[in-house]
Amino acid sequence: MRTDFVPRRIGIYWSSMTDAEKQAEWDSLGRTMEIRNQQEEVDQAWAVKKFEELVSSTIEAGAKTREDALRWLMAASDCDGDWEYYCFQNGLPYGYFKKVA
Repeated sequence: MRTDFVPRRIGIYWSSMTDAEKQAEWDSLGRTMEIRNQQEEVDQAWAVKKFEELVSSTIEAGAKTREDALRWLMAASDCDGDWEYYCFQNGLPYGYFKKVA
C-alpha cells in the first residue's frame, strides 16, 4: 500500500461506493495518517538532535551562551527573527523554542 499520497478518487467515487468500500477506504486513510504521524515524530526527533549538535558547535565556535548561539543561528538564517518559521525551515517541532529556550 502506498502511503505517500491521499487518493483523489475518493471524492470522485465516494457516492458510488458501498458502505463496506467506504469503511475500507476510511480505515486505509486512518492507517496512512498513523504512519505519517509516526514518521513525522521520527523526523522531528532527528531534527532536534541535529539542531542541538549545531547549537553545541556554535558554542564551541565562540558563542558564550546558548542564547548567544541561538541569536547567531537566527541571524544566519532567513527567518527574520520568527522562531516558528525557523522550526518549520529546520524540521523542528512546532513550539520547540518555547519549550527549550
